[in-house]
Amino acid sequence: MRTFLVAASMLALAACGGSTDTSNTAVTNDIAAVDTMITDDGMGNMTGNTAGNMAMGSGTVTVTINGVTPNGGPVLVALQGEGDFAKQAAAYSTRVDPTAATVTATISGVAPGSYAAAVVQDSNSDGTFTIGETGPAEPFGFSGSAQSGAPTFGPASFNVAESGGSATVTLKGK
Repeated sequence: MRTFLVAASMLALAACGGSTDTSNTAVTNDIAAVDTMITDDGMGNMTGNTAGNMAMGSGTVTVTINGVTPNGGPVLVALQGEGDFAKQAAAYSTRVDPTAATVTATISGVAPGSYAAAVVQDSNSDGTFTIGETGPAEPFGFSGSAQSGAPTFGPASFNVAESGGSATVTLKGK
């Protein structure tokens, strides 16, 4: 279960244009499910589906993020559809430079549908989601209700109408 949680979190960051640093982790690419979600080109770059693969819409999504460390590194936010959830791809993404413990990310042009928000605070501002020996070394979270074990789309999802939508994420971890 820990492996899938770590993989989902790593892929959420990659969807925001970052990369993942797995040098200090027990996660390996011999897990079939991880292999189907992400490809490492050997240079530390993760490849796969790219952001922006969904039709542009007219809605604006507001994601409120709690538990942020002010000036503690950028907050990376990805909106993922069910087919992209816990994978490298994201339908839409943005970055916020936090100055308070609660920040708001706004994403415009979102097509109506169901999405989950995946959020990572890149505490060391190195563009990677750092994974330590015991799991994530940087704060992360998903929208929706709290989940234990591997996150699933249903509890994390929220609806976006033509006019937009909103979600709240509380970061956990370091």
